Parts: sequence; structure tokens; C-alpha cells
Amino acid sequence: ILIQKNANVKVPCFKEFPKRIARDAALEDRRKKREELIAAGLFDEEDVEMPEAQEHLSGLLESLMSHEAVQRIGLSCDLNQAVEVGARLTELLPCPNDFKQRMLEVKDPLVRLEEIEKLVDQIQKEQS
Repeated sequence: ILIQKNANVKVPCFKEFPKRIARDAALEDRRKKREELIAAGLFDEEDVEMPEAQEHLSGLLESLMSHEAVQRIGLSCDLNQAVEVGARLTELLPCPNDFKQRMLEVKDPLVRLEEIEKLVDQIQKEQS
């Protein structure tokens, strides 16, 4: 790019970038922080296959992850692993922060799935 001497050149500043860029950066920062928290909270858990009786929770998570807003966050998950399904559902379901905190503190992924299943049942009853 050649710029002539004394040419009036306008250099874009941050304020001129679309608001979406700033919002996307903030979402990415939040996603990274969540990933770190999940990794720290679930680090010492063993991989456990999803129990057949709770495979519907994998289906629910798959449905949630197909939503446009969730896809923008860029989350990934092995739908066959109880640890990952429980962590992602804890993150994405509409529930109080104290419930989310309790779920992250639970070290048994099967117990976590049971608690999440109770929450899902409660949400469904409230919507009926």
C-alpha cells in the first residue's frame, strides 16, 4: 500500500469495529475460563461410559449443542462419556449457580448424571 505524503488516511480504531467482534472476544474468553474450571473440577475423574438408562441425557445435550448460540461458543463433547456429558449439561442447562457449583464438586460422574436427570425432570414438570 502506498500512501502519498500529506494524504488524509483514516486508520480504523477499536470503536469502529463492529460490536460483534468485541462480543465474540468476550464469549471466547468466557468459554476458555469455563473450560479451565471444568478441567480443574473434573480432572481426577475416570472416564465412564454413558449408562444406557441415561442415554437420553446425551440426546438432550446433542440437541442443545446444535443450537446456534451454543455452536458459536464452539463447545465439544464426547456424547459417550458420562464425565463430559455431565459437565456440559451442568454448563448449559438453566439452573442456579449453586447447583452448577455442587455438580462441579461431585466427583462421581454417575451421581452427577442422576442429579442432572432430577433437574431435567423438574424443569419438564414446571413447563407442563
